[in-house]
Parts: sequence; structure tokens; C-alpha cells
Amino acid sequence: MSARADHDPSGWRSKSWVSSGAAPAGRVTLRLKSSASMRAGRWRTSVYVQTPSGPFTGEPSMGTFFTPDGSASGTAPADFTGLPTATVNKTITVTDNFNSVTTTLGTLMATDSPTFAAATYTYSRTVNVPTFNCLKFTNTAVIVETTQSASQTIEVCGPAKTGALTMGFWQNKNGQGIIQTNSGANCQNLRTWLNQFHPFSDLTATVCGSSPSLGATSGTGVAGSIYNVIKAAQCTSAANTCNSMLKAQMLATALDVYFSDPALGGNKIGAPAPIGGVTIDLTKICQMIDGSGGTATCSGAFESVSSAFGGASSLTVLGILSYAASQSNVGGTTWYGNVKATQVLAKDAFDAINNQVAFSP
Repeated sequence: MSARADHDPSGWRSKSWVSSGAAPAGRVTLRLKSSASMRAGRWRTSVYVQTPSGPFTGEPSMGTFFTPDGSASGTAPADFTGLPTATVNKTITVTDNFNSVTTTLGTLMATDSPTFAAATYTYSRTVNVPTFNCLKFTNTAVIVETTQSASQTIEVCGPAKTGALTMGFWQNKNGQGIIQTNSGANCQNLRTWLNQFHPFSDLTATVCGSSPSLGATSGTGVAGSIYNVIKAAQCTSAANTCNSMLKAQMLATALDVYFSDPALGGNKIGAPAPIGGVTIDLTKICQMIDGSGGTATCSGAFESVSSAFGGASSLTVLGILSYAASQSNVGGTTWYGNVKATQVLAKDAFDAINNQVAFSP
């Protein structure tokens, strides 16, 4: 061990120094003493070393020097071998906190020789998929005695909460009432907006009209034409195409977009935001089961419908409408080359959007 010390003339003083060099790492104590004699205005200081293996002795161990600018160096033997006198955190407890519930995973006691103690705690956590949108869950493991911890956060997502409504809604009196009273003069604002999409370019009515849902005997005008399209929807195993169901589902999506946007027909359906701007994941669309009266349910099986939308993995709802329209002739009688399998994929996309079972990426 080597050391350097400066000292004022106030008598005995101690200071701890860390050893270095060949000796095992440890701590020694320097004892400093200044003499009462003065030489040329400098105090005479003797340096002693006390180590764990030996007591302080009366003879200087490192020499004598003069302060304040004198210095000396020396060595002293030290033995730092031997076992510790106490252990710290020899036994630890590992806990896990998830969803505000703390669980003890186990305890572990350290060993002083090989094989040293080690443990792996394997466990699972179950989270429920939210009805809509995403939730984050954090799982944290903690060593109680040291407060060391490690965490992992996951995000679980349900379908996008868009506020979209089904084609059954747009066929019944509530949807028909919105169309009849919020589509501009004679419903021509709505008609003009729908005409931009090829499947609805055949809508030429110049009045709002009415429908059986509103007490009329038949569907007439813009409202009645929408009623009739939805009423005719079918996509059975016996049908050669799925055109009519695809047209009805796409029409319902178009109405959701129009009547959720203050810049178009106003937000008449209480949507949290304009539905046209919502992005939909086209790689995870539920295969829909269509029922009567414009209803549908998710089968629980999911598919990618990207091939029906130019290979896109996701698009906004308005982008989905525009692409599907580009694959149709005027009126929707020829659509996706009348390949039924592709029509079903596109139908499922609109169906899932309308039933709020589509996901955002």
C-alpha cells in the first residue's frame, strides 16, 4: 500500500485509505502525529499505518516529513483474507405486480459455494380484449429487499370505436328520417355526393321521396332508393355474384361517412370523429355472417382482404370506398370482374366497418 498525507499541527489524527497494488483490496488507517518542534516555520509530522491484520505501533511506518509541503511514502503488510462477518440480503423475495394486484412468486436463499442459487419464475397473465380501442397493461417483477425491478407493458386492442351504423339502421325509420331531413334541398346534396362512386352513379332521383319505413307503400326518391338497395341485398351460396350485398354494405358505409362529418351532412349519428378519416387494418377483417333485416355478426374467423383493395394493408374508410368504386361499372352490375370470392372480401370489409368490428392498425 502507498499513501500521501498532509497534516496541520493539531496532534493525532486518523484518515482511512484504500489499499492498492498486490495486496487484496481493503481499507487501512493512517495515523498522523505532528511534533511540537518547529523547523523553519514547518511542523514535523510522523505517519503510521494501521491495517486490519496488525495494531497501530509506536514507530513510524511510513517515515517522517515536514509540513505543509513535505511528503513521504511507504509500505505496510495487510491481510484481507477471511470470511465476511455478516451477510446482507442472503434471502430475497420476488413479487409480481399486475393490474394493481401483487403476487409472491417465491423466495431464494443465496449459497456461498457452487452451485450458486438461481431460480426462474414462469407464470402467465390473462387480459380481456376491450370492447373498443386499445388498453395498455404493465407487469412488474420486484426483488422486495433491494427494490430492483423489471417491467413489461403490452397493448391489447379491440375494434375501432367509430360510431358507424349498419345497413339495417339506414333502412329503418331512424336512418330514413336522417336521410329525408338532413340531405340538403330535395336530398340533392346527398345524391350528388353518392354519385361520385360508380355503384351509386345510377341514383338520379330529384326529390327526397319516402319509403315503407316512413309509412309509404313503396320506396321513392333518394330515401326510397336507398331503402330499395338495402332491401334487395343478398349473397347466398346459390348466387353467382355478391353484387347486391356488396352494394348495400358499401352504401351503408358511405352514409356513415356522410352523416358523421360536419363538413358533409353533419354529425347526425354521434360519431366520435368523421368516419371517413378512420384508418382500417385490411389484414385482419372478420368474416361476417349476414342475417335478415340488415343485421350481421362476426364469425370469429379473420381474413386479409388486401387483395380486394389493391394489396393495401390499410386504408382510410374513404379510401376503401374510393378503391371499391373504381372496380365497379355504373350501378354496380359488374364489379371486381364479377369474381364472387373477391366481392365477398370487399363486402366483409364494409360489413365489419358498419358493425364496428373492424380494427385500426
